[in-house]
Amino acid sequence: MALRSIPAEQEAASGPSRVANAYDAIKEAILSNVFAPGHQGSEQEIALRLGMSRTPVHEALIRLQEDVLSLNPAAIVLLLGTNDLEVGIAPEAAGRNFAKITAAIKAHNPRVPVVVCRVMPSAAAKKRPRETIAALNAVFEGVVRGDPQFTVIDSWALFATAEGDMDPAWSKDQLHLNPEGYARWGAALRPIFATLGFLDTAADDFR
Repeated sequence: MALRSIPAEQEAASGPSRVANAYDAIKEAILSNVFAPGHQGSEQEIALRLGMSRTPVHEALIRLQEDVLSLNPAAIVLLLGTNDLEVGIAPEAAGRNFAKITAAIKAHNPRVPVVVCRVMPSAAAKKRPRETIAALNAVFEGVVRGDPQFTVIDSWALFATAEGDMDPAWSKDQLHLNPEGYARWGAALRPIFATLGFLDTAADDFR
């Protein structure tokens, strides 16, 4: 499955098409990296095993049942919130919607493992200043803290510079990951999926 980025004109579009383009692009990119080289699963089987999203949190809530829960995935990866910052949604409001998403997942299946990715760094010029991203990550982590169904991965630290912005080595526009960035993200996810029994690679001891 080839990596693809979202064209600028699609990224700027509003309404369902914007959500669908972002959702599909991130979903495809992640799925192309989560599974180890040589994995024999079909695209359909992979899609059924994992539900993924990177849409604004309130829109993700609308799509959750149809695009994720209805597939009865064996695991779910959530990367949410970055687009909420762009449109000015406060971390506390995004956190309330995030709590609704996690509650819906638990109501559907209280045993499905969920990997929560920290919101990745970006830049103030992208309407995603580091301080607001840190606040949003803190709110999201507070929602799932202490719940064994949820594992938080520090996808912020994976891509941040010392100043807390997106490292240009992983993104040429400080917003969308480049192929090297997606590979780095996938490599960070693989030990977690090994721990959950989905990959034949080394498990993560979470130390």
